[in-house]
Amino acid sequence: MTFRLAAAALALMSGAAMAQNTGVAACDALYRSLEVCAATRVPEGERAAFRRDVEQGRAHIRQRSANPQARPQLEQMCLEQQGQMHQVLSAYGCRFN
Repeated sequence: MTFRLAAAALALMSGAAMAQNTGVAACDALYRSLEVCAATRVPEGERAAFRRDVEQGRAHIRQRSANPQARPQLEQMCLEQQGQMHQVLSAYGCRFN
């Protein structure tokens, strides 16, 4: 079971999602964790919507990160979202580093 989870996470992280980093370290870590959660824990019937929401969030951060002055606020915002997502997604058994 652990091998399959790790393989799914690696497949996701080596794909196109990694090529679309936001440029904000905390946000990139958050979205990688959300992708792993989607691939390994979110029920299949909910995955497409979950992944769409993750990509929309990533695109929003990427757009806002074009302004260097916004980066510190984005870093803090993603750290706060990570705490919120940990609570929300704990029912699925998702972990956030």
